[in-house]
Amino acid sequence: SDGGSVSILSVSNDVKGIKSDGAMAFNGGLFDVRVQGAQSKGIKCTDLAIAGGTLLFRLTGGPVLGTATNGSLVYVDPSYCTAIKCDSNLTINAGTIIVTHSGVAGKGLSADGDITINGGTLDLFTSGGNSATFTNADNVLDVAAADCLKADGTLRILGGTLRAISTGAAGDALSAEGDAIIGVAGVTNTPYIEAATRGARVYLYGTTMDGEYSNPKAFSAQGNVTVNGGTFRATTVNDGGEGLESKNVLTVNGGDLEIVCYDDCMNASSNITINGGRIYCYSTGNDAIDSNGTFLFTGGLIVGSGTTAPEEGFDCDQNNFAIRGGTMVGTGGASSTPTAASCTQRAVLYQATGTSGTVVQVKTATTNLLVYKLPRTYSGGGGGGPPGGGGTASLTMLFSLPALTNTTYYIVTNAVVSGGTEFHGFYTGATVTGGTTSKTFTASSMVTTVQ
Repeated sequence: SDGGSVSILSVSNDVKGIKSDGAMAFNGGLFDVRVQGAQSKGIKCTDLAIAGGTLLFRLTGGPVLGTATNGSLVYVDPSYCTAIKCDSNLTINAGTIIVTHSGVAGKGLSADGDITINGGTLDLFTSGGNSATFTNADNVLDVAAADCLKADGTLRILGGTLRAISTGAAGDALSAEGDAIIGVAGVTNTPYIEAATRGARVYLYGTTMDGEYSNPKAFSAQGNVTVNGGTFRATTVNDGGEGLESKNVLTVNGGDLEIVCYDDCMNASSNITINGGRIYCYSTGNDAIDSNGTFLFTGGLIVGSGTTAPEEGFDCDQNNFAIRGGTMVGTGGASSTPTAASCTQRAVLYQATGTSGTVVQVKTATTNLLVYKLPRTYSGGGGGGPPGGGGTASLTMLFSLPALTNTTYYIVTNAVVSGGTEFHGFYTGATVTGGTTSKTFTASSMVTTVQ
C-alpha cells in the first residue's frame, strides 16, 4: 500500500483482515482494522516492511487452545488473536502503528523471525488477562498471556519511538526468543523506549513458597541483550515483574536507562557487563541489579537501590565482581563484595542504618568525593550508628569512583545539599553544608569495609 484508506471490521473466528502468502509492504495511507474473532489476525503474511502511513488496530478476540501430539504427549498449542503476524520477518522504518488489544492473551506485533525497528512511532497496549492453565509442548503447566511485541528470532530496536504497556496478568511488554539489541553505538537520542507491565504473576505449580509462576516482564530476551544507546524506561508493579532481563549475557555500552520494578530491575542468567551509559535501577521488592554469573563494570554511571535485607543494590552470584572504571553507588540491605583480585578501581562498602532523604557525603579534608541522598529507609534495631539513628547495620552502600584513592576520607551524614546536578539522588557539583561526621576511613585496600 502506498496511500489511500482501508477500513476493515472482522467479527468471525480465525480470519485475516489482510492476508498474503508472500511479502507485503506498507508505505503510506491509513489501515484501520477491528478484529473481534478468536485467533483472528489483522495482517497475516510472510515478511512485512512498513515505511510510512498509519496502521490502527483495535482487537478483542481471544486465543484458541488447540491440542497437538508429540508421541504419547498430548499438549496445547495456542493460536492467538494478533494485530500483525509475520511468518518470517517484520521491519519498521517509518510510519505510525497503534494497537489496542483487550482480548484474553492478546498479541500486538508478532514475528516467527526477526523484528527490526529503525524508525516510526509505535504505541502498543494490551489489557487482556491470561488463559486457564494447560500442558505445553515441554510437558509443563503454562498459560497463554498477552504480549505487546514478540520476536521469535532477534529483536532490534535501533530507532524510532516505542511505547508498550501490558496490564493483564502475566503479560509481557517486549520480548524475544533470540537476542535483543537496543540502539546504535554513538547515537544518543534514539530510540526512545517505554516498556511497562501492570499485571500480576500467575501461579502454575509447585509449593506455595517455591512454586513456578508465569511472570510479567517489561523487556525480556532468551538470548543476549545489548544496549548501545538511546533512552530506555521500564516499570513493573507486581511480584515477579522484572525490567530488563537476559537469559544469557546482558551488556550495556551506552544509553540512558531508568528502571523501576518490583523484582530485579536488571537481571542476567549468565553475565552482566556495563561499559558505559547512565543507569538508574530502583527495585521495590528485590535487587537493583542481579547477575547470576559474573559482573563487570568498566564505565558509565550506575545508581542502584535494592530493598531491605537480604536484597541488594548489586548482586553477583558467582562472586566474580570486577570494577575497572566508571562511577557506581548502590544501596540495599546487603551487597555482593567486589572481587579485589579482579578490580583495578577501589570500592567501599559502607554499613550503617539510613533514613530516606538523608544526605551522605564522602569527602577528604578539602574535596567532595561523593554526595548521595538515600532513596529509602534502611533501619535496624539496637545499638548501631548513623546515618539515621540507633540500630544494627541494615544499610549496605557500595560505591566506587575513579577519584577514590589511598586517602583518608570522612563520611558526613544529615548534611544539607544545594545546587549542582542531581541524578536520582546522586549529586555532582553541589554545595554541601552542615551534617555530622560519622566515620573516618582510609581506602588503603582495593575493597574497604566501613562499619
